Amino acid sequence: MMTSRILVALALFASLAYCSSAYEARSTTTTVRVVDENGEGIQGAMVGVTYSPLRGDKYVTGEGLTDSEGLFRFTGIAYYEVFVSAEKDGYYKSREEALAYAHVDGQKMSPNDPQVELVLKEIEDPVAMYVRANFEVTLLEMEARVGFDLMLMDWVAPYGGGKSADVFFEMRGHYEGPDDRSALLIMSFPNEGDGVWEFQADQGSGSFLRSPQLAPTEGYIREKSWSSSRIKTVDDEFNEAWSTSGEKRSDANYVLRIRTELDEEGRVEKANYAKIYGDIGFYGYHPDGSYLYFDGLYFNPEVNDRRLEFDMKKNLLDSIPTLERPKLP
Repeated sequence: MMTSRILVALALFASLAYCSSAYEARSTTTTVRVVDENGEGIQGAMVGVTYSPLRGDKYVTGEGLTDSEGLFRFTGIAYYEVFVSAEKDGYYKSREEALAYAHVDGQKMSPNDPQVELVLKEIEDPVAMYVRANFEVTLLEMEARVGFDLMLMDWVAPYGGGKSADVFFEMRGHYEGPDDRSALLIMSFPNEGDGVWEFQADQGSGSFLRSPQLAPTEGYIREKSWSSSRIKTVDDEFNEAWSTSGEKRSDANYVLRIRTELDEEGRVEKANYAKIYGDIGFYGYHPDGSYLYFDGLYFNPEVNDRRLEFDMKKNLLDSIPTLERPKLP
């Protein structure tokens, strides 16, 4: 018993010693360059830099304005993580994270003076939209296409109060238990010219305006699918193992073109546009239903208006819970 306690104590001491040596406090200089979407430096942007503490120490913070080249430098005592933000009137705020120590050859840590570039997107022409964030809806019917109204953000009859089947969701798969299940979620569209266009933007970094200011005119596809599975296997020696797939992507976002009408030559005559921030999350296939989760769903009700900038003061969706109110434009 005494030997076990000694071994545990030695292991704890070694762990603490490793952490101290891996993340020693050191003077760190972070260089921030703030640019516009064309890569040109922005002068006069307010930059904030925060160094994370270790073991209860206080955060080390600094702020200042960028020079004529869009540069700002801050030096302070850092342990590991560095948080940077920049903002200026007429632009959307942007933020990034960096490290005061860099990984070298896997485990080894090396001191690092971060260099961070922040892109500020111009505020062009925000508009009123129907917007809802951090919410889920339950897909009750499996193996069937169910219409979803993007303006009312509800299923169409008989599953909800929606009126326009702007998109269809269909869940295929099987469920034999929590350790034997698979699912395929398919999003499709009712009209020629409708579709989804995917773009990448991380949830925790970059511009607060994740999307482009305008929806693209081409590049839409008629169908998008997501899959997930969890299977437990047991080998001849009765060792259990789980195979899981279908993690929600942190950088996936989508623009939707819906309610499309084409002219005789196949050109878009009328359409509405929407965007989804974050990948669509879903529980999987289950006979009792499956939920779909949205980080943020934005619908522009104006026909042929490709603007995707949401005016944060003009949400057309009334009476939504506080937790479902959008925090991003």
